[in-house]
Amino acid sequence: MSVRTNNRRTRDGETYEPENRHNISFNYTDSFTHTVTLNTENYNSWKTNMLYLLDINNLVDYVITEKVKKIKRNKINNPEDYIIDKLDPSVAYHKSTKLPDIKNDNTTKWIILNSLNEETRKIIENRGKTAYEVWKILENSFTKGKEQLKTELKEKLEKLKFDTSVDINIFISYIENIFDELELLDHNIPDEAKVGFLNRSLPENLRWINVFQFRDNWKNCITYITKVIPDIIYSYRKENRLLKINSDNKEVLAATIRNHKKRNGKCYICKKFGHFAYV
Repeated sequence: MSVRTNNRRTRDGETYEPENRHNISFNYTDSFTHTVTLNTENYNSWKTNMLYLLDINNLVDYVITEKVKKIKRNKINNPEDYIIDKLDPSVAYHKSTKLPDIKNDNTTKWIILNSLNEETRKIIENRGKTAYEVWKILENSFTKGKEQLKTELKEKLEKLKFDTSVDINIFISYIENIFDELELLDHNIPDEAKVGFLNRSLPENLRWINVFQFRDNWKNCITYITKVIPDIIYSYRKENRLLKINSDNKEVLAATIRNHKKRNGKCYICKKFGHFAYV
């Protein structure tokens, strides 16, 4: 579904757009066909996708900065200095707030809300007054603690196993993504430890390549294994194909011999050639 918001005005027969008003055009089919139940496992993925969507529509500032502020009406001392929110009369904007910013903030919040299922929406109902506040509520609700994230990432590294059907470059990229995430959490991993994680992830028939010769230089280790492992795997596969061919040939030969013996064999019951008696 395509949604397009437009704030064009006409003055003296000519069409114009108010200053600072974003002309927003976006496709967001998932908002209407599939909503998300957020949890600590999928929040980061949802957050990344949402930031991309908001950024390409010039709306990302409304969640990463507090561009629009609201205040409860019962806390207002000078009502003439505020604009009542049409959608929620219990709150108001300061009169210095620009109309395009109000509309963009509402559009941003609408996009976020329409990506969430009913269960997740309950978390922010009647709580988030601006897109920024909604964003912060979701962030605080579904972001794991730093220590928990560190533990989970380390467990991933411990459980890593290289599947030879997967390109080694893709596997290395996956490992490095985990290292990068740990570094963002202020947990730097020395090169020797990185090489150790890699070695434990390799199957037994690949450990002879001795990655520990590069224990002090992770980059050189990567260069080495991305060069030699594909060649080794190719050799193993070629050898397995040859073994299978030889096995098939042996089976064909054995079947030929059995048939030959059968044709020339003599039945001990009827004393005729060409078959055997089976008891």
